[in-house]
Amino acid sequence: VTPYRNLLETVIISSHQISGDVESFVLSSRFLVILWLTGVVVMTLIFMFRIVQIVRIVKKSQTETMEGYRLVLTTKDNPPFSFLRSLFVPENHREIQGYDRIIRHEKEHIRQGHTYDILLLDILLIFQWFNPFIWLLKRAVRENHEYLVDRAVLDSGVTPEEYKLMLISQVTGNPV
Repeated sequence: VTPYRNLLETVIISSHQISGDVESFVLSSRFLVILWLTGVVVMTLIFMFRIVQIVRIVKKSQTETMEGYRLVLTTKDNPPFSFLRSLFVPENHREIQGYDRIIRHEKEHIRQGHTYDILLLDILLIFQWFNPFIWLLKRAVRENHEYLVDRAVLDSGVTPEEYKLMLISQVTGNPV
């Protein structure tokens, strides 16, 4: 019987340099994860704060149900906006010339479901807060929503001149 020989040579690995590199990589990736999670928490808090603000406005305001949506007459003088099936308009806007066009504009946002697009983008933004392209996408989608609504209002029979004057009146707060 021939004696059994080990044909593999012994390999010695020095762990000093490798462990330092691995340790610094693990620590830097841990830092990046903590930074990302911090951003996620902050963006989630901002998102929740905005939702709570809308709920507070609804609770404090007079509401009317009309034509498949809820009209919320706010006491604050903020610009009109829509959220889901609710249309938020300051009470003093009822006296503004072109009030019906403002309502038509916001109803078109509701009809086209723009809130769902914005909510989806906000949820994506929570997890992609560091990505500049998601911020640009959100801005572009909002701008596109305005173009779509403006086109729909103009197609409903409002003249471009009337609509421009109404928009300027809304921004300035005074009839033009």
